[in-house]
Formats: sequence, C-alpha cells, structure tokens
Amino acid sequence: METAVHPALPATATPRIARMQSLVIAALVELLDMEDDSQVGPDTRLEEDLGIDSGLLLELFMMIEEQQPEIRIDPANLRPEHFTNVASFAAMIAGTLQPEQARA
Repeated sequence: METAVHPALPATATPRIARMQSLVIAALVELLDMEDDSQVGPDTRLEEDLGIDSGLLLELFMMIEEQQPEIRIDPANLRPEHFTNVASFAAMIAGTLQPEQARA
C-alpha cells in the first residue's frame, strides 16, 4: 500500500520522514475513527490535541507495525520526546528503518 505525502508536511522533511508522517497520520485517522486527515498534521500533539493515551499509543504501534512489517519499534529505545507530536513520532519511526528499507 502506497501512502501519499500529506500536503501539510514542511518542505524540509526528508522523504523518509515525510513518508512516515503520512503513515502515522493515516493510522491516527483510522485508529481514532476520524472522517479525514484535515485536523491532523506534523505539529498535531498526540496527547493534548488527539487524546492519545498509553493504550491508544500501543494500538498505534501495533497498527503501524502490521501495515509496514519492516518497522519494528523497540520499547527500550522510546523517549518522551518521541511522542510530542506527529512529526517527532514519525521521525522516531523513520529512525527504525535500515537504509535499504528507507528507500522502499
């Protein structure tokens, strides 16, 4: 499944991070049963704006790993700053990809 780049992504986002931001936004829209992605962008805060708690975060991890098997999120490497907003979460996920996977 190919993920389109979200129109609100900053021009400075690398292609890998932009791809992950689009993936995260699509997963959030599905997880939260939203009508569309118009209210979710790179600066959207996960907890404050979307109400993502630890249970929903776990569901989000599992959803992303299921949709993209090359992504494996190691809980030991997670830091609070990874969950500030969509952009920080996507950057963390992009960092889990090996170089050959990042180009796919």
